[in-house]
Amino acid sequence: MIMSSKSRREYLNTMRQRYKATSSRSEKSEIINVLCKNFNSGQQYQVSTPYP
Repeated sequence: MIMSSKSRREYLNTMRQRYKATSSRSEKSEIINVLCKNFNSGQQYQVSTPYP
């Protein structure tokens, strides 16, 4: 998936809000898995990367 940096930031902000609003661990895991798939990265990278 090719995105501009602005689009990526908007997408990550949306996913971050969804993650914070979710209380279920399984739903949080699913959100992280979607991020990993969309950005072709590992879970540890998605969790440890600082937010812009």
